[in-house]
Amino acid sequence: MALTRRRFLSFSTLGLLAGLWAMPSRAAWPKALFEAKSLSDLYNVGENKTVATASELIEIKLPDISDTPNDIKLYIKSHIPNTDKMWLIIERNVPPLAAEFIFGPDTQPAVHIRIQVAADSKIQVIVEAQGKRYIAGKKVRIAS
Repeated sequence: MALTRRRFLSFSTLGLLAGLWAMPSRAAWPKALFEAKSLSDLYNVGENKTVATASELIEIKLPDISDTPNDIKLYIKSHIPNTDKMWLIIERNVPPLAAEFIFGPDTQPAVHIRIQVAADSKIQVIVEAQGKRYIAGKKVRIAS
């Protein structure tokens, strides 16, 4: 049985996948945050019980009115020094937490993302920097 190129590639791929499968997870999965079904549930989960202060230093760019709820371009940037985490919350979605972003010390805390909303909704961003939480929000309407 000769080792053909096809067989070599299939064995190599299987070995690579087995190695990736055995690797430990790099970050803890915030399962309870993503399983919250409402905003009140989300704000009462674990470490999120701290109150966030409103901030003008969080930049949120999205259209005021969107033609479709399935593909809304969103840009988020934190001008708060030493930003560690950002949470994207879509008020009327179930679950309301759409994403969590974790930033390293030398990373610019900015994200371009496309989101899907259930209906006219308020998009909120919570930023954690140096153990304090800040919040900003903007509404989006769906043209129907």
